[in-house]
Amino acid sequence: LRLNKVTESYWNSSDNSFVSNPSYIFTYNTTELPAKTDLQSDYWGYVNANVSNTSNNGQVDFPVYDFVDVSDNLATSTQPQTIQYANEAYTTSTVSQVVLNALQLNGLTINGIDRNVNPAKIQAGILKNITYPTGGNAAFLYEPNDYYGNYGEMIEYTDKTVSVYDYPIPGPIKMESFTLTEETDINMSFEVFNTTHQASYSSSYTVAYQGIKAELRKSTGKVILEYVPNEYMEDFIANYSITLPAGDYVIEVDNMTQDNLWMDLRLDYIEESNTTLTRKLGGGVRIASVVMEDENNEVIRTDYSYVNSNGYSTGRLMTPIKSNYIDGVLFTMSNTVTPMGGSAQGSPVGYNEVAVSKKDSLGNSLGSTVYEYENNEDWVVMHYLLPGESLPGVPTTPDLRNGKIKSEKTYNATGALIKSSSYWYAKYNDPNVNDVDEYQINALTYNFNPYLTSGVSGPPGIGRYQFYHLNTEWWRLTSKTDSIYDLNGNNPVTVVTNYEYNNVDHKNLTKTTTTNSKGETIVSTNYYPSDQPSGTNMSTSLFNDMVNDNVLNPVIKQETTLDGTLISGSITNYTKEINGSGSDMYLPSNI
Repeated sequence: LRLNKVTESYWNSSDNSFVSNPSYIFTYNTTELPAKTDLQSDYWGYVNANVSNTSNNGQVDFPVYDFVDVSDNLATSTQPQTIQYANEAYTTSTVSQVVLNALQLNGLTINGIDRNVNPAKIQAGILKNITYPTGGNAAFLYEPNDYYGNYGEMIEYTDKTVSVYDYPIPGPIKMESFTLTEETDINMSFEVFNTTHQASYSSSYTVAYQGIKAELRKSTGKVILEYVPNEYMEDFIANYSITLPAGDYVIEVDNMTQDNLWMDLRLDYIEESNTTLTRKLGGGVRIASVVMEDENNEVIRTDYSYVNSNGYSTGRLMTPIKSNYIDGVLFTMSNTVTPMGGSAQGSPVGYNEVAVSKKDSLGNSLGSTVYEYENNEDWVVMHYLLPGESLPGVPTTPDLRNGKIKSEKTYNATGALIKSSSYWYAKYNDPNVNDVDEYQINALTYNFNPYLTSGVSGPPGIGRYQFYHLNTEWWRLTSKTDSIYDLNGNNPVTVVTNYEYNNVDHKNLTKTTTTNSKGETIVSTNYYPSDQPSGTNMSTSLFNDMVNDNVLNPVIKQETTLDGTLISGSITNYTKEINGSGSDMYLPSNI
């Protein structure tokens, strides 16, 4: 179902008839969309019409996880084993052979749906043109989303994880070594989970923690950091960040045969390396050009570019594509394990930089503007018992700064910079505003695993649960710097503006302080109902009613000073209009 036309009509009283204006007409890409139950879609749900999807026999390559010998796990299992992949099921013997082959050949290929982007089909059904009643029209040109790496540079930024654990399923890996090629910031997390869940602080319980090992050390044996859990805690969680110089290191955990203590030590850091990047297509499309033509055939063309100065896309995939996970056995699937995030305003791909340029009917430049945005990938929540793994369906945690503009540069038709703006933000540090994790408010997901058992004599099949946090943050614009240049891009005049938000009850902008090119300081102050400013005709009860009814944003009083001298001000008085239906209104009475 699509909208083809909108026509506005009015009643002509002279001849008692409706008269219709010319219509808005909408034109779409004519590529046929498949049925909603069809398998012909990419990871993000856009049509790809790949032939293999109709018969479910496409070849998909997956990486090998050599830290778990899945074949041994399957071979020793007493329960029938099945791995679900798309619509096909593999029995124990089949899976064992597949995994053995993977371990031997360092590559795994199994039948499944082709979920890659098809640029020839991705625009199926999309809006192409709008014809306006005036005779003009707008044409929209699109192209697939793409991305190279975190920053789209010739340096690749790789998320690295080193983890060790000591618990019986799927078996301990107590020690790992790693090498840093340069000074690196390390984030460390250490967890101890006591499976006995003793209710009291008995002596037998406190003794259980004595002697366990969890440490980071240099390869020479010098201990850099060790974790010592509080013996009176049932479970233990600690997080630590440290900057390490280049060198060789080791992490190790050991519960000293106390199998009721499940231990996990994990390091996360970002590794930089020079590389030749490969362009990849992401889900959906982006706007490439908009061509506006008026009724006189005058054309303005707006082009959008998403590459940096090196010609690489600034696109960033907001959540990774991960087609498998390990929980006792290896699970693979056509869908991605990690839900696709939309923290780039709903798009699976966000862009660090977008350039917007305009041309006239003859192709002459009308200038351009380059925008730079905050654009960071979502954080994937890992399961505390599955190092490096996340259960299917666990939402990612977005960076709530995403989409905020960082800089803006405007160029004239000759390419000279004529204006630039830079923006700075800060997070308000208030537990009532920033992070509901402060109150331990968690969401929960549950995943059933038929291959795990709840006990020696228990029934086969248990589920794993995973908590994840619902975060909220208040990122405020705190400062902006504007520079205006002459026509040749020289002699800038700079204005700095600072912003303050001094009342958390309404969280509105309360003060703006601007320092202009003359060195003068201009301060503009706003007061709201929660501030109950003086000098108005409004009563305290009226202010309280507005606050109680969540009418928080009207500016009641505004003052402007120049170097401390009041130069202007205004007061807007409000009244409460009671209509008896429960939908009272607050309206300005005078200014």
